[in-house]
Amino acid sequence: MLKGDTESFGILFERYHDLAYRLALMNLGDADMAQDITQEAFLRAYNNLDRLREMASFAAWIAGIARNLCRNVRRRKAYQLVSLDYLAEEGIEPKDPGNPLPFQDERLEAVKKALPTLPNKYREIMELRYAEEYSCRKIAQFLNLSMSAVKSRLFHARKLILKKLKKEGFA
Repeated sequence: MLKGDTESFGILFERYHDLAYRLALMNLGDADMAQDITQEAFLRAYNNLDRLREMASFAAWIAGIARNLCRNVRRRKAYQLVSLDYLAEEGIEPKDPGNPLPFQDERLEAVKKALPTLPNKYREIMELRYAEEYSCRKIAQFLNLSMSAVKSRLFHARKLILKKLKKEGFA
């Protein structure tokens, strides 16, 4: 496969670095730590390329490695939730943030405030679906979940956000 082919692995690194970094930053809330996790994930991937069954699933594989490293960090120490505003300050923007109409600005801000308060399993799904614009099938691969689990988590996440919006008087 790619074992020892640093040039080809470099292409994979360039292609999937941002994905691993965003996942780590979203999970840990620390840019330096997220960068360390990203580098460690790619190092582990390179050293274990012989374990990768299908090259087409590299994105899901590297995302899984990064998520597992983040879980290990969270187990060792407390972490803080990351707001979308923090991600924007770090220069990480959704692929197509669009231009909300002026009357939607307040509601959009309320949604941004609600996202970091979601449990991690819902927040991660929302980030992958709406900020990264991945399909439910791709998310299922990344998170090693069934399609029904992904759809269920999206449903519950939306429900929790709607509940928070109602409290704020937006829904």
